[in-house]
Amino acid sequence: MSHFVVPNHIVVGKGVLNEAAPLLKEMGRKAFIVTGRHIAVSDMMKKLTALLDEEGR
Repeated sequence: MSHFVVPNHIVVGKGVLNEAAPLLKEMGRKAFIVTGRHIAVSDMMKKLTALLDEEGR
């Protein structure tokens, strides 16, 4: 059996990655990112992974 817990935070908007950084600490120790090919190679993904690295995720 598998059990998944989905966070109840959905944050959207311009510049949201910086604003969402404090929430990352509350969401756990690891991130599971699901995306498509275009987003995977985007600047946004680079920013997100850098933020996660900074937070130790």
